[in-house]
Amino acid sequence: MGVDYLDQIATYNTRMAHPEIKNCALLIIDMQEFFRSFTSDIIDNVIMLIESFRAKDVPIIFTRHGHKNLKEDGGMLAIWWDKHAIYGSSEWELLEEIPVKKEDIIINKNRYGAFWRTGLEDFCIPRTWKKWL
Repeated sequence: MGVDYLDQIATYNTRMAHPEIKNCALLIIDMQEFFRSFTSDIIDNVIMLIESFRAKDVPIIFTRHGHKNLKEDGGMLAIWWDKHAIYGSSEWELLEEIPVKKEDIIINKNRYGAFWRTGLEDFCIPRTWKKWL
């Protein structure tokens, strides 16, 4: 058997996280028709993750990237990208293979960051932390 990569990086693992499942959510970023060519190799793994988290009753949050008006909401992406996912178009929709349920949260965004002006932090930051923000 090969060298365990965790052994190779053991000296860098200075923090250990032990998340409590009740404080977790699965965040699925931009698994949309527009990005199908980038996501085709990982779709099965993403579906497996979703099913695993559903089995533990962990909330699932999806982001969906798109623009309503590139001049108003495009930012640097309007300059950098040749093509754009347009809000409400078929390319903007989540991949048909992705099992979205009515109780899932879908966050629409128009920047790389899923937290920038989306309200996502309202779902993700425990209420006890908000007093420090």
